[in-house]
Amino acid sequence: MTTILSALPEASTATAATSSAPQASTDTAAHDSLAAQAAKAARQAVDTGEPVEVLGQRTETSQVFANPSGTFTEERYATAQWVHKDGKLADIDTTLESDGQGRLNAKATEVAVSLSGGGSGPLATVTRDGRSVSLTWPKALPAPEVSGDTATYPNVLPDVDLKVRADPAGFGQLLVVKTPEAAANPDLATLQYNMASNGVDVSVDEHDNLRAVNPAGQEIFTGPTPRMWDSTTEPAGQPAAEAHASASQPIQAAGNDDEFLPGPGAKQAPVQIDVHGKSLQLMPDQELLKGKGTKYPLYIDPYIEGSRYAWTIAYKKYPNSAFYNGAGWIERDGNKGTTTARVGYENETNGLGRSYFRMNTKNLWSTRHCFSDHVRSQITRVATVTVPR
Repeated sequence: MTTILSALPEASTATAATSSAPQASTDTAAHDSLAAQAAKAARQAVDTGEPVEVLGQRTETSQVFANPSGTFTEERYATAQWVHKDGKLADIDTTLESDGQGRLNAKATEVAVSLSGGGSGPLATVTRDGRSVSLTWPKALPAPEVSGDTATYPNVLPDVDLKVRADPAGFGQLLVVKTPEAAANPDLATLQYNMASNGVDVSVDEHDNLRAVNPAGQEIFTGPTPRMWDSTTEPAGQPAAEAHASASQPIQAAGNDDEFLPGPGAKQAPVQIDVHGKSLQLMPDQELLKGKGTKYPLYIDPYIEGSRYAWTIAYKKYPNSAFYNGAGWIERDGNKGTTTARVGYENETNGLGRSYFRMNTKNLWSTRHCFSDHVRSQITRVATVTVPR
């Protein structure tokens, strides 16, 4: 989701209308440099007849372009597109890399994400503005298998794998319970992580949403209500195309073996969560975990993220869960977390959704004229509902 703002800046501050660089208003040299960049971009735009970006005005969530007409356009995104790294803005990259000291770190993310390379240290740590939360598996972890942004720790319990995925603003976990015998393990009755925090107070609300707040009461990290689901698919004999349809992409057939995918028809349940001192506890739904109709593998998915709020999904099926910045949402391709907003009803999950956005327009305060502003979105998928005859 992008907001486009076209404005004519004040003559005395050629870039103030579109700059969110904190030094622009206090550091004369920086201001002059930005003004020079804007003037150069404006000349290039006139010469080429095409918009030219003022690179010095780029922030984590916005870009500024000089237009051939002499105006400037700011494009502001709902979530971070770039992050500060080594003194400059870099593309977000969640790929895991070894730090040479037994940890796996995401390359370039809005919130620092560090995962275990095996052993008894923290499973995962997220750090934002010097404040952090760490979760530690109760036993020493095996060396993980690493693929891109995901680390897989095999057999953390008998026939139970633990997967952790680095996201731009946090991490998601997935416990993969492979068999009924694994589900009967008493260690799965209550999953207990050791938890450490620095500069935040961690708690859980009445709807099992996790909150980590700083001394001023601001939420630094959040986690939506954890969920669990099994591998049940569509009833036999019911064609997927008849049950679900898409105007923009084909529906995957029932029986897909992607272990991250909660397929159509999967049985789902919320997971109770609690905080006791330095312990985070997850209490899986025992009826789904060990039920006679449960189909394995079964998946359990706690999630923690620390991005500043920009947008959220309100989802009728989970009215007490908060999917801030898409955190905790489970995509159809199995990914946890989403950058896709939802609106309306679809019958794949029998869900009714709404999406809400917050945009920062403070840079318009110094504009002389704002010619236009509009929101640009792209429809990536349309679900059609099958109406019984």
